[in-house]
Amino acid sequence: MNEKNEQAKFVAEQIKSQIAPSALICSGARNFVYTNYQRGALYFDIIGTSKFPHRVHTVMIVLTGADLYKIKIVDRKGKLKAEANGVYCDQLTHTLESLWETEETMKKFIPANQVKYVITNIKGR
Repeated sequence: MNEKNEQAKFVAEQIKSQIAPSALICSGARNFVYTNYQRGALYFDIIGTSKFPHRVHTVMIVLTGADLYKIKIVDRKGKLKAEANGVYCDQLTHTLESLWETEETMKKFIPANQVKYVITNIKGR
C-alpha cells in the first residue's frame, strides 16, 4: 500500500471514529470503504432510517482542504438526496442524523433545546 492510500485509510478511520457508534448502528451502516479523494473520504451504506426506510443509500463524507467535512447522501442511481457542507468534526453525528432522519424522529432523540438549532443549521447549509 502506498503512502497516499495509507493516509486515506487513516483519514477514513478518523472520520468513522468521530461518528457516534449508536448513530451508525441505528442507520444500519455497513460496507465501509475509504478513498483518497481530496484529503480522504469515507463511504458507507445506510438503510432503515426515517427518511430512507426501505432503500439503501450511500453516505459520502469527504475531508476538505479547510479541515471541514462535506457530506452527501445519494440513492443507488446516484441522485443526490441530502447534503451538508462545512461540518466540523464535533457536529458530524448530529449532522448525519439530521440528514437521514426526519425532524419528527430527531425531536424524540435530541434534547428539546437543541432540536431547533440542529435542524436550522442543517437546512441552512
